[in-house]
Amino acid sequence: MKLSTLIILLIIQLVSIVFAETITFKQQGGSAELNVEKNSTFNVELKGNPTTGYSWYLDNVNDIEDAIELLNGDGDYIQDKSKPGMVGVGGTFIFKFQVKKTDKLPTIKFVYKRVWEETSIATAEVILKSNANDYVEAENVVSFTQKGGVQELEVKKGLNFDVKLSGNPTTGYSWYLDNVNDIEDAIELLNGDGDYIQDKSKPGMVGVGGTFIFKFQVKKTDKLPSLRFVYKRIWEETSIATAEVILKSNANDYVEAENVVSFTQKGGVQELEVKKGLNFDVKLSGNPTTGYSWYLDNINDIEDAIELLNGDGDYIPDESKPGMGGVGGAFIFKFQVKKTDKLPSLRFVYKRIWEETSIATAEVILKSNANDYVEAENVVSFTQKGGVQELEVKKGLNFDVKLSGNPTTGYSWYLDNINDIEDAIELLNGDGDYIQDKFKPGMVGVGGTFIFKFQVKKTDKLPSLRFVYKRIWEETFIATAEVILKSNANDYVEAENVVSFTQKGGIQELEVEEGSYFDVKLSGNPTTGYSWYLDNINDIEDAIELLNGDGDYIQDKSKPGMSGVGGTFIFKFQVKKTDKLPSLRFVYKRIWEETSIATAEVILKSNDNAYVEAENVVSFTQKGGVQELEVKKGLNFDVKLSGNPTTGYNWYLDNVNDIEDTIELLNGDGDYIQDKSKPGMVGVGGTFIFKFQVKKTDKLPAIKFVYRRSWEGASIANAKVILKINGYIEAENVVTFTQNSGVQKLEVGEGSFFDVRLPGNPSTGYNWSLDNIDDIKDTVELLKNENGLSDYYYIPNNPDPMLIGGGGSYIFKFQVKKTDKLPTLKFVYKRSWSSDPKSTVEVVLKSNIYVEAENVVTFTQDGGIQELEVEEGSYFDVKLSTNPSTGYNWYLDNADDIKDAIEVLNDDGDYIPDESKPIMPGSGGTIAFQFQVKKTDKLPTLKFVYKRIWEETFIATAEVILKSNDNDYVEAENVVSFTQDGGIQELKVEKGLSFDVKLSGNPTTGFFWFLENARDIKDAIEVLNDVNDNYVPDESKPGMVGVGGTFIFKFQVKETDELPTLKFVYKGVRRQAISTAEVILKDNSNIDDENVVSFTQRGGVQELKVKKGLSFDVKLSGNPTTGFFWFLENARDIKDAIEVLNDVNDNYVPDESKPGMVGVGGTFIFKFQVKETDELPTLKFVYKGVRRQAISTAELNLL
Repeated sequence: MKLSTLIILLIIQLVSIVFAETITFKQQGGSAELNVEKNSTFNVELKGNPTTGYSWYLDNVNDIEDAIELLNGDGDYIQDKSKPGMVGVGGTFIFKFQVKKTDKLPTIKFVYKRVWEETSIATAEVILKSNANDYVEAENVVSFTQKGGVQELEVKKGLNFDVKLSGNPTTGYSWYLDNVNDIEDAIELLNGDGDYIQDKSKPGMVGVGGTFIFKFQVKKTDKLPSLRFVYKRIWEETSIATAEVILKSNANDYVEAENVVSFTQKGGVQELEVKKGLNFDVKLSGNPTTGYSWYLDNINDIEDAIELLNGDGDYIPDESKPGMGGVGGAFIFKFQVKKTDKLPSLRFVYKRIWEETSIATAEVILKSNANDYVEAENVVSFTQKGGVQELEVKKGLNFDVKLSGNPTTGYSWYLDNINDIEDAIELLNGDGDYIQDKFKPGMVGVGGTFIFKFQVKKTDKLPSLRFVYKRIWEETFIATAEVILKSNANDYVEAENVVSFTQKGGIQELEVEEGSYFDVKLSGNPTTGYSWYLDNINDIEDAIELLNGDGDYIQDKSKPGMSGVGGTFIFKFQVKKTDKLPSLRFVYKRIWEETSIATAEVILKSNDNAYVEAENVVSFTQKGGVQELEVKKGLNFDVKLSGNPTTGYNWYLDNVNDIEDTIELLNGDGDYIQDKSKPGMVGVGGTFIFKFQVKKTDKLPAIKFVYRRSWEGASIANAKVILKINGYIEAENVVTFTQNSGVQKLEVGEGSFFDVRLPGNPSTGYNWSLDNIDDIKDTVELLKNENGLSDYYYIPNNPDPMLIGGGGSYIFKFQVKKTDKLPTLKFVYKRSWSSDPKSTVEVVLKSNIYVEAENVVTFTQDGGIQELEVEEGSYFDVKLSTNPSTGYNWYLDNADDIKDAIEVLNDDGDYIPDESKPIMPGSGGTIAFQFQVKKTDKLPTLKFVYKRIWEETFIATAEVILKSNDNDYVEAENVVSFTQDGGIQELKVEKGLSFDVKLSGNPTTGFFWFLENARDIKDAIEVLNDVNDNYVPDESKPGMVGVGGTFIFKFQVKETDELPTLKFVYKGVRRQAISTAEVILKDNSNIDDENVVSFTQRGGVQELKVKKGLSFDVKLSGNPTTGFFWFLENARDIKDAIEVLNDVNDNYVPDESKPGMVGVGGTFIFKFQVKETDELPTLKFVYKGVRRQAISTAELNLL
């Protein structure tokens, strides 16, 4: 890094430090307070001397991170200035912070210690306090004087409110929330221990009081607490004042459910019919001012079936006149039904919280609504005595089991083998549902039906469902029920292709094609313990998918009661691909035994019909060869190669990685189709087929195939397909030139495509080219031809290849990226070795859509004069009423004068006719000129004239006087500031540097700052802004006059050879100067880079101290004209720690030489950056030629 860059960074850092608020500590540390606000920045500076081993550290970085962000890592250290050669000089440790939030502001703690020691020799702390400007008041505020008091506040769930209490902490007294632990369930305190905002006071005043602010949010409105505050010294128990906020629920916060059960204060018993998902409320009258409240007494017993939605319930007081106390209200409990089996009763008690006994009770008996039950199509029903029944099922079938019972006796039906059925059968309704039989009001002990709902997941190894009727606390049962499930043969859908085996197994062949389905059916009897298993499932998964898990089993039909009946094992498959088709091997065995008593094998073969030939096919014999194929984007084609894999030889695509960007291989490693042959014949050959699709046609590759054994490197035959581009597709919009000159216009929209077609004859040596391709690239994209090798397509007039020299058309294809600043396309027809074109043409692009800018100046047909404030980069339109049917139109009269500062975006403007009735001519309209501000210094006036194009005189004029917007000023990084008294200052600069000079002044006195030697500095320094419009007034209250401000001059350094001094004078018109200011410019650009290690051509060994993130250069003298070059020899060894930043194949800079001189040497430059410093390598360079020994070496040891 250059020293100049380091100095600039240091200046930037120091400027940022100056403008942020700064707390400074001596080496002894100390304590200081700082008022901050959200997003403000501040610095802490601590004097110290790290040469003694001691440094300042931020001691509580983890404690502050929620509220305060440390901006500069572990802090910065700046050494004090000292004379050359002095050591042990101290300096300043700087920590930069930004405030993220102001609630719970921490204290920032620093320690001064050696890094290897626990103890510190000094400490410093910064106590942060919230600034009043950061406080945003809630809509609801309760305010107290220093004496405190009692107030009420109506709240609802989610409400935010503030409590403000006057006080004076300089007396030692502060307000505290005394019952913070009691309120936390219902009320959230949002700003920690509260904030304090001091009252405004005159500078220097002490002992000024202020306001303590506590911010809250209501979490829930049941059992609202009171907020109790105390005014006391922190070290004392007693307070000198108290404040209390009594919170009351706002009745508007309650939304009643559709189903409500209401009780008086005396309680009682009521019933409610419910269904799953139903919401209902229970409302109980009461008066908590007596100490009595309603409580849900059996909350733990109901939670499985019923959800309580509002915590401990809500309380809403009855409406009453202000000041009335002891008014009662309603306790509200909100519920939702989760399930309807085993519905509980809800029991409430009315009591004091500290007493065991209640003075009233209320009970809600919940009953299931029969309408909530939807019966499945398949139902098995049992009486209370149970029994055994069968049910035929298929995969996906839903069915119900209904069992009569009476839970009032303590007995219920339970599914006894739920764990045994879960693989095949899913229980859909938990522990089942219970629906009580209908009965007359007042009847008790009525029974009902237990309902269990099921779905069949799979039909192999179907279980029986076993139910028991018992009391939950007893092991024994008084009744059982069993449902024997059987697979429904109708559930099986046979594939078109089926291979069947007897229980003895065997071997069979099957022809398949990609995507086809087939079944393998094997007879067996699982009651003997034997089952069929697919033995090589892992070997087939790439080509064949097994669709039904471990297979299905369908029992043969039999008379009821028969056992030991056999059936069929069915395995269902789908072919994923047909190359390398496997055989399917099945074994008939007991699962716990290794050996099988029978095997079955299905040999799969590819069906010729599975292959669908593409329209374009290239075919080779076994000898291979070379062929060409014309392609276009999206084309599908096949390559077919004869071969015989039984010899061990196969065709392989040899350059699959080289083609993948352009050509997609559609069928993996290719397919192989054997030639047809008589049964039993072996060693028959066939065809290898590779299917391709063209992704894009630029840089079309050749496709290379080799015919070889997989285990050998050499091939015995090769085949190559050379791809060539086919065809040009014309765009919808075409600009055609019939002659080799001219200008045409084209209206375009964003995203549109268009072609430009030009006549030419390349056999003459002349070709068309787009001459301003760099100027258009932001707005218009030139689409290269499909080969990606040329900017155009060339189509000959006569396609006969035997006829040459007949000429043809050059076609350039474009797409519009955006329509602002549309360029003109300029084409030249010339020979490549000549600079003079034979012909030129232009296409002027115009937007087909007018989009109005945010800033518009509008004129009637009479014209006029208007002003407009603009800023750099802003857009604006000028719209002028016109009627071109009269021959008159508006023209921009001074286009050449404005072009440095203002860009015209739509040339002669766009004409927008007024809306008129159909076929009304001459209705007039508006011409719109669109502009963009390039820079705001020396802003011109835009002048328009209304005239006929063939006349010199005009009948109206319009002017837009442009003025710079004060908000347009952006301060440079380097600023020199003067008071009104002026003075002399120095500034170090380098070529290209921008800087500002700011001078305080007051033009209302008639005095202004002027740059006195503007002409003398112009060769080296450019003035960037309009010095006649460079005054920014200070902010002031409305109506104030005579307020001063700042004159701002913006500069950029053009050359540093002979830097001038900038001279300013503060004077009035025709009056003498009363102040002067000078900025002495000094060259800072000739300071060499500090992190550069240079070697002569002889090399050598040097050292460099580095740190993580450091960038450095290694420069080595050499002369490549001798055939020798410098190389980094151990590039691979250093890559973990050191990153090479530049292209080491393009890093040579020749020395300057006189014209015609050859053999001049130069410098090889290697640029590096340190990634890690754990194990720093040595950089090793060699100076050698290609296939020649090194004649010099250089090493750089990194420390």
